[in-house]
Amino acid sequence: MKYLSILLFLTFIFPFNVKGEDKIVLSGKIKLEKALFFEGKTLIIEKNTLIEIDTEEEHVIHIKNGELYINGAYQNPVIIKSKRPHNEQNAFFIEDSQANIKNAVFENNGWSIHVHNSEVSIENSIFKNNFGGIRFFNSKTYIKRNLFEKNEIAIRFINSNNNEIIKNIFYQNQTAIFIREGIHKVGIKENVFIKNLYDFYTGFFQTESLNIPFNYYYETPSIFDKTKDEDISIIINIHPVLNDFPDWH
Repeated sequence: MKYLSILLFLTFIFPFNVKGEDKIVLSGKIKLEKALFFEGKTLIIEKNTLIEIDTEEEHVIHIKNGELYINGAYQNPVIIKSKRPHNEQNAFFIEDSQANIKNAVFENNGWSIHVHNSEVSIENSIFKNNFGGIRFFNSKTYIKRNLFEKNEIAIRFINSNNNEIIKNIFYQNQTAIFIREGIHKVGIKENVFIKNLYDFYTGFFQTESLNIPFNYYYETPSIFDKTKDEDISIIINIHPVLNDFPDWH
């Protein structure tokens, strides 16, 4: 397998499209002033990498028909942050691919991760002060042991019914989980919801009521569904709830 290593203190100031290389490794301090597009590639981002986004392009790092591995460590995470975020920007756009993301910090982005038709695992990461944390469409997701803090929307999904969203903390988000439409099965359990404006928010095109039990709420749960707006057709039932902070050992 061919191998390309892009190491310390690089600034990408032009469209970057690697041809003829199967594996790309990013590490060190990287400033992105133009979008990166990888098709049919394996992109690996090593621990202790800082990616600073300084562009307003819609898809900053675009993975198509490939693989993404973010290999942060507990004391040496991968950090991704934007200098000019906006609501339509995606720090990572992942489509028709596989991704495994561990020990990353996403801060001050538009949308940190946008997923289409893919299989994605995200663990032990922090999403803070973004417009959006994770949004996904028609995808299989495993989202475990992450912190979502002070995002406009922490997680939003459409037409995705093979999900495990477990053992995460949602703290002071405007909306913790936005179930937009096309959902009939959820795997949301053992999460902690603390001081969010809405813990769950459903869209007008969601047509099936949902049961989402066994989560812990620091305060009275806040749910935006038919009980808040009669134009919405469904109810989100969160009972039974956990009475104590879940045991994650």
